[in-house]
Amino acid sequence: MTTLSRVAAFTRKGIFIGGGIFGGLLVIALLIMIGTAIKNKFFPTPPAPPTVAYGQLPPIPFPSSAPTQNVSFYIDTISGFLPSFTDRQVVYKINQPQTNLLSYQKAKDLASALGFTDTPTQKSDTVFSFASTNPFPATFTVAIDSFNFTLDSTYLTTVNTASLAAIPVGQAPTVAQTFFDTANALGDSVDLTKTQTTNRMYDPTGTLIPADKPDDTQVAIVDFVHPDMNNLPAVYAHPPRTNLTAVVVSVNGKPTVIQANKFTYDLVSDATATYPLKSAQQAFDELQKGKAYIAQYDGKSTSVPIKNVKLAYYFPDTSYGYVVPVVVFSSDTFVAYVNAVADNWVSSSSASLSSPQ
Repeated sequence: MTTLSRVAAFTRKGIFIGGGIFGGLLVIALLIMIGTAIKNKFFPTPPAPPTVAYGQLPPIPFPSSAPTQNVSFYIDTISGFLPSFTDRQVVYKINQPQTNLLSYQKAKDLASALGFTDTPTQKSDTVFSFASTNPFPATFTVAIDSFNFTLDSTYLTTVNTASLAAIPVGQAPTVAQTFFDTANALGDSVDLTKTQTTNRMYDPTGTLIPADKPDDTQVAIVDFVHPDMNNLPAVYAHPPRTNLTAVVVSVNGKPTVIQANKFTYDLVSDATATYPLKSAQQAFDELQKGKAYIAQYDGKSTSVPIKNVKLAYYFPDTSYGYVVPVVVFSSDTFVAYVNAVADNWVSSSSASLSSPQ
């Protein structure tokens, strides 16, 4: 009995000591957790700096701005203030296209799929132009490295616009999508839910004006838009036009693409870099100093309200090399872009940049 009593006492003592040790460890763990939480709240660990993996970036090759001499700007957002932006954003590098032994034949196959079967005219080392007269005179010009292209025609200058048939409602986007699918130009590079259609009609004087209603549409301009990246939308040099645009009219009673433009590119996979950004106020200061690219302005007012301010990715229509975030300032009839990358990471000069053919 004495032995059993000693064993029971020893067991109780062990349990008591073990429980004390466990409780102490639990208290220590809780204190560490609480201390870490307090430290992170009041003394958070700063994030790693932006990687700036590509070094200084060349300036964005914006086109010539719309003239805005003697124009002032004022903030007219819903809040009355400029928004706050994240301190950094990803910059995407564009994969530089290359030719190979099959490039010329692939360009001929592309032209043939779109109805251009004659021997092309060589415009440069990488640009070829195909002509066709059926069903109307047109020229298809393609770069055999990137397979970017333009389709041009003078169809609207050769027809009686007063008798030009209306396009059945809803058909223009489908016709444009089919055209670009035939050219293998869409894929994952567009978000079809963002497709924009601008409806136009001719007035009695032969002037192209907005259509009164969809049933009156004689000319439809269909623009395809890139999907959002990092929750930022895509913007382009000449809004509302994009880099993937088709003009649709009725030719011999059939909705047909008579003009088109494709300037798209592949982004380097798994090769992104973060860059520090300007604040919205810094960007607005540049707008006021005339350092912004004015993409749209009707010229009717010398005091322009800024109703919307946001970050977006600018998809250039020239051979630039990067897709860069910009600050977009806009109102009903005004759109301006400011390079959002901090000035110390943008070089003061750029190499010669050429427009696509």
